[in-house]
Amino acid sequence: MKIPKDIPLISPTPKRFIRLYYQLPKNNQPMKTLEIIEKEALPNLKFSKIEVLQDPEKRKLRAASLDRAQTLGNLSHTKVNITFETEDHQHYVVNTTVWAVGSDFISLKSGIFIPIQCIHEVN
Repeated sequence: MKIPKDIPLISPTPKRFIRLYYQLPKNNQPMKTLEIIEKEALPNLKFSKIEVLQDPEKRKLRAASLDRAQTLGNLSHTKVNITFETEDHQHYVVNTTVWAVGSDFISLKSGIFIPIQCIHEVN
């Protein structure tokens, strides 16, 4: 098969990829590695005891996202991705259904709980 000359082989240019890569960490902090974990492994973790979100606006967004996740979980059993931090500053993502949201914890299936203060985001 012959490649037509008017179609570029590499698009976009490598310089553009490098530029985008270096723009990713906007706060000049190293990027954290996220580890995917199964819901059943959550009881084996020690969760962060400190609030991971310092910005009050981000906390409001997290609360709204958790309420949305609870509604999706109860009405249509839809799973969401929850990014959270453990006591040893490891970042994990779990794909699960949120059954209930309390003032300090969220409840997942099988009686598993995650403290809200250690949750970074819910997608």
